[in-house]
Amino acid sequence: GRNIERSEREISVRKALEAVARRKQTIISSVALAHVMHKTSCVFPIVGGRNTRHLRGNIEALTLRLTADDIAEIDTAAPFDIGFPNTLL
Repeated sequence: GRNIERSEREISVRKALEAVARRKQTIISSVALAHVMHKTSCVFPIVGGRNTRHLRGNIEALTLRLTADDIAEIDTAAPFDIGFPNTLL
């Protein structure tokens, strides 16, 4: 396994993603991808995986609908960073 020290922000976001994933009966990577796609109109995620389960999770994210409460729960864990170049504008 990887021994990477997680920041408080990363731990907080992971807990929120896990809670939403449990309610949606899915995996956290699907929720994370769906969250990003709900936050901005032009999203081109680069996805990959080591097995078919990962691929299925990526595909599932395309149809996963998050409620306003789901999105707020994730956003409360850490502010959404829309990234460059949008942060420059």
